[in-house]
Amino acid sequence: HACNLSCKYCFVQHKDALKMSLKTALSCVKREIEYSLGAGYKELLVTFMGGEPFLNFTVIKGDVEWLSRNKVEGLKVYAFATTNGTILTQEIKHWLVLYKDIFRVSVSYDGSPQMQAQNRTRIGVDLDFFISEFPVQVVHMTVSKATLSNLADGVEWLLKRNARISLTLAYGQMWTDDDALVYEQQ
Repeated sequence: HACNLSCKYCFVQHKDALKMSLKTALSCVKREIEYSLGAGYKELLVTFMGGEPFLNFTVIKGDVEWLSRNKVEGLKVYAFATTNGTILTQEIKHWLVLYKDIFRVSVSYDGSPQMQAQNRTRIGVDLDFFISEFPVQVVHMTVSKATLSNLADGVEWLLKRNARISLTLAYGQMWTDDDALVYEQQ
């Protein structure tokens, strides 16, 4: 539930500091593995969500390391999270590289640095880390009413960095016909 940002377009009204325990998370993962095996699935994707999932890095680390040590015959298990990238320390980045065979991560970044600052924050994000270490993962770009007129510049800025982009319009904003015209122009 927790997030360290207050994005202008965030639709979550009541953020809090609730975090899942490692015990609960491992219990959920083990139950999903059992279900997947029983259903004859060949792959399982465990997704960590938030707020900002890396505010509970202890659970991500514990689950992923448990999965790495406990391979399941007949079932390929991966883990995934999307992060805003603002709290990743060198230690976490090093860990991500060590476990990227089982854990994938993508980043939310809203176009150019100016667009990012307009929507989110001026806190730094090491975008190059995500693009170089996880090149098949997309950069999640959210376009708000405030950044719509710079959409093409933001896409171009990300593409010049070899980012793969997944673009969405901000949820819950009152989009107008005039916005649709700007979108078409962009």
